Amino acid sequence: MQELPPKASTSGTKGPIKLGDGEKFCLAVITFAALCACVESHAAQPGPPKTDGILAIVVADTKKGPAGTLISHGAINATLSSFRDMGIPVEVTSIMDDAVSPSAIIAEVRRLDAAKLKNRTLFFYYAGHGATDVRGGTGHLLRTPRGDLSRAVLVAEIRAKSPALAIIATDSCSLEARLKGPAVPVPIPPEQRVVENLFLQHRGVVDLNGSTYDAGRGFGQAAFYHPGIGGLFTRAFSLMFAPTISMETVPFKTMPGEVWKFDTDGDNFIDWSEAMDFLSSETTRWFEIFRSEVTQGFLRLEAAPADVERLLSQVGQDPQYFGVLAHRSDRAQAKPTGAEPTKEARKIRLGAYLEDRSNWSGGYVVITKVDPRSPASKATEWKYSQRVRGPVPLTVGVIVTRVNDRRVRSRDEFFRILDGLPERGELSISGFRDERGRRFTYTATVALDQFE
Repeated sequence: MQELPPKASTSGTKGPIKLGDGEKFCLAVITFAALCACVESHAAQPGPPKTDGILAIVVADTKKGPAGTLISHGAINATLSSFRDMGIPVEVTSIMDDAVSPSAIIAEVRRLDAAKLKNRTLFFYYAGHGATDVRGGTGHLLRTPRGDLSRAVLVAEIRAKSPALAIIATDSCSLEARLKGPAVPVPIPPEQRVVENLFLQHRGVVDLNGSTYDAGRGFGQAAFYHPGIGGLFTRAFSLMFAPTISMETVPFKTMPGEVWKFDTDGDNFIDWSEAMDFLSSETTRWFEIFRSEVTQGFLRLEAAPADVERLLSQVGQDPQYFGVLAHRSDRAQAKPTGAEPTKEARKIRLGAYLEDRSNWSGGYVVITKVDPRSPASKATEWKYSQRVRGPVPLTVGVIVTRVNDRRVRSRDEFFRILDGLPERGELSISGFRDERGRRFTYTATVALDQFE
């Protein structure tokens, strides 16, 4: 049998990782300088009602936080500044350096005018260290230089102000690195329609944290900061609003952003559940780049060998959200329901045997066997957008983390994507393969439904 229901198995180690402080690099001005200058004007789009603007509190532990915190702070401020350039009213309050403390954060939230927030978006952002109290039940914590702030307390204070929409995004780091070479910044302008969809045309609370969490293994914090680009989650969050820039036209032509690939219901509106799919895939993509730079020696991790080995064995970084995500402003709040199990594919379309696996960093899928004369036996392998070889069978033992640019953690998620593809559609698989004790990236495409 092939493409069977999942078989759970686990491997890996337990415990948090502690690494030394890295150097801080202030490249935010270079990386995001074009955000304010390159904003393209868009006509107002009809759709769900919008809030009247954004009130933002941006907190960055730039003194004690991980290397790259200052860059993340600059990235978020530049992104908000570009929102303002679109004509969206944006007010920003920053807390950074020695001022970062639980009391300062709560005091700033309490100073907000509740009447002003009735039809405004409240955006709270935090860059710094974090932790999760797995055994004590306190939950996630913002680990500031002057003590821990319970996330539950913070969210309760924000809810008490009753904003039309609250977006809470924390990039809480557990791992750091030092840069051995120069970073390569990529300035990208935002796309107004996505900004309005996510920041103005929802109601409720969006509570996000950029780190992987695995309570079953007692691991509460697995997130990464790059000293040249900042937090991987913050990088993905900023790119969520960016259009694709075509390198084939002069001057550069902007097209709809990568996030639109996640408009799964095809309604030309990005809701927060679709945004979470993008954030998970994009954060993992940046993690793969981060790990590759460590492997190739461009980044130096100051840690015990066992901690470095754990990083290299991690399959991705999966942001988490708490509670029920905010809903479109023209629709009622959906009631939370349990996830429906994916039905086994009624028709074999790929011809590969798959198995669920997981380690301390999250779930993934492994290819365990390929049927001869099946589509999976005629794959094309790629490296840096260049065809390497093919047709060849999918490599047995490959760790699959993304399918058609979507993060997959299980066979169920794999099949949801597979079942949604058209007849004779193309399936793109990304992940890793092990060879002589080293791990290499792996990308392959398969034309479905074409059996010999």
